Amino acid sequence: MSRLPKPGQHVRWRCQRHARALGWTRTYGPGPFPVRRIVDNTHRDLPTGVVVDTLLGECEINEVWLAGPAGADLAQEGAAEWECYSADVLIALDELA
Repeated sequence: MSRLPKPGQHVRWRCQRHARALGWTRTYGPGPFPVRRIVDNTHRDLPTGVVVDTLLGECEINEVWLAGPAGADLAQEGAAEWECYSADVLIALDELA
């Protein structure tokens, strides 16, 4: 994320296709998700966790899988999210879903 969200803001999946292929949209929901709190995981050498309300209740999701806060820089982030995926990978993700 370009900046961490604050409690009360909303975040979404960074790559909806990837989340769908992994079953996360069925498990946690399609988003956007309201943010409850931020968890500093640097002591475990992990990226920041974002605790959000999902279909399963409150869940901590690693910040690398999320984009937002919703409404802030989403056009820029959305355009960049596909740069790391080749066309073959995108087709494979769609076939998995």
